[in-house]
Amino acid sequence: ELGQRTLNTRHDFDDIKARFFRFVWLIKGVATGWGDKRVPLSEMQLFGSGRQPEVVLVSTPIELAGSRNLTEIEWEADTPPGTQVVLQTKTGNVLIPDTLYYRDDGFLYGRGQEGADIFYSRGQKNFTKNEDKRVIFEEGPEWSTWSPRYEVPEGSLITSPSPRKILKVRASLLSETPDTSAILKSIRLHFAEPVARRLL
Repeated sequence: ELGQRTLNTRHDFDDIKARFFRFVWLIKGVATGWGDKRVPLSEMQLFGSGRQPEVVLVSTPIELAGSRNLTEIEWEADTPPGTQVVLQTKTGNVLIPDTLYYRDDGFLYGRGQEGADIFYSRGQKNFTKNEDKRVIFEEGPEWSTWSPRYEVPEGSLITSPSPRKILKVRASLLSETPDTSAILKSIRLHFAEPVARRLL
């Protein structure tokens, strides 16, 4: 609307799989009723369509009530044509606690002792909100990497090391078309008591 010195423009383009968007704005003179003016960029909106091409879900650590042998993993999912659900696992025995320290506006001061030093030096000793400090648990050095993808929902042999005490599951919901998506309904784990815990 030239009366308010506003210039609107629209660009449509074909669907594309993308995670990041980079925009370079080159300011040029625009001929208006007031002569050659420079029009600053004041607002930009991006509207996407369709489903996400990939969604990754990671479970919290699952404690197995002692050291267990993991045997199979199976799951139930709706996978229309062009979609897929694949699962992965990783195992370990130790979780190491750590603490994140936040400012009132959500800014992260830091973590561990270094974060604590900054946090308390800023006069936060008498904090009253629980969100000022957040305890997290990091995987110990003996944790395995993510297993190869399991792709047989009726039952895939678990390849992560066992017996272990703790398990994580990662589910990837994949789609090749923007108008369809997969739905993960349930996951079932099968495990057994180890035949022996020590050999002498």
